Amino acid sequence: MSLFDPNRTILIDHVNSNFLFRGNLPIIINSSHQKVFAKEELMNSLANAAKKKCATLPSRYKLIDISLIEGEGKEGGDFHIEEAFAKEHHCDVQLIHYDAKANLTAGILAGGDALEKTANKLIVDDIRNNLENSQNTVIYVHCEAGLDRTGFTAGAYAMRYLGLSYKDALVLNTSEGLPRNLNFFSEIPLEKYA
Repeated sequence: MSLFDPNRTILIDHVNSNFLFRGNLPIIINSSHQKVFAKEELMNSLANAAKKKCATLPSRYKLIDISLIEGEGKEGGDFHIEEAFAKEHHCDVQLIHYDAKANLTAGILAGGDALEKTANKLIVDDIRNNLENSQNTVIYVHCEAGLDRTGFTAGAYAMRYLGLSYKDALVLNTSEGLPRNLNFFSEIPLEKYA
């Protein structure tokens, strides 16, 4: 289990007053020893990550939480915490869920041409659509650890919309100060995406 690590929050892109960040699961254990959504910790880490790249977040914004964790199974409990938080704060938070693990596996099994038809491309295009067509919106993309599923998504986005080469996208994790690059199962679909 990975708890929220603010050092994994990284600004990927911004368009006008909208920002795209990547990170890991925004869950902490509170003083009552219960898992809860890391609202204050996440907001602070978003502001700090923006500041590192000489950007300033709007004073008030809508958060789009794009969760790449499994909705069931070992990550299901964490997903339900995110889901409950989004429902409670529905005016300020929108939760979008993609089971990226299943999508990456489908892409590996399907091969290069079929990968373009999987949800992996849709995730990247949905992110860009929200970034271009919203106002005062912060998009936070994450999986559990913020490395593989998130790394694939960030790499695919960077190749498609920021002009990164496959080689540069492959090492995006460590070039941003994260502890390691993509694992093999995320590297294969990224290569096919390229």
